[in-house]
This record gives sequence, structure tokens and C-alpha cells, in this order.
Amino acid sequence: MVKMHPKTRVKLRRYLINADPFLWNVLEKKNLKTRLKQLIDLGFLAGYSVGTNATYNRINQVLLVELGVEGIITRIVIPKVTMLFKPDTLQYFHRCWEQGQTPTVDL
Repeated sequence: MVKMHPKTRVKLRRYLINADPFLWNVLEKKNLKTRLKQLIDLGFLAGYSVGTNATYNRINQVLLVELGVEGIITRIVIPKVTMLFKPDTLQYFHRCWEQGQTPTVDL
């Protein structure tokens, strides 16, 4: 589990609630119904069924209760990011982060 400062947790929680694309663009599916099914297939949102009429905002709130900020980061975001990028690209991003630099986009 990721250890984070309480202020960071509060800030990320607000981002996750208010910036739907941050969480939802991490998933492969493009519309609400198929994204909901993807989350259920991944073992999340136990109280929902595929036919549920849910909103992005409500699902984000349920995920925050079910997984917490740390759980969303470690169980959804990190696995997806590591699938999307090669290890050397992730190392490059990490080096840029540590040095306070913006990575170039022509990777």
C-alpha cells in the first residue's frame, strides 16, 4: 500500500472526485457502461451490476470509499500505467519527476 501524507491524500481525493478523466482515462473502455463492466470484471464495485444506471461521479465516490486514494493508485492507476509504458520510458519519467523537469513528448 502506498504511504502518503494526509494533505496529499486529501488533494488526490478531490482530484479523483472532480476530474473524472484522470481516473476514467486510465481504463481501456470508452463509455460509462463498458467502463463500469471493466471495473466489475477487475473485482471492484461489488455492489453494482452491469445494468446499473450509475454516473461517473457516483462511481468515483464509491471507489474512493471501497479502495481509498491509495487503493485507486496502487490497484488501478499503477498497473495500467505499467502496462502502457515500457520500463525505460517509466524510468525516464521518474528521472524527470525527481529533477523537476517536464518530459519531452516525442518519446
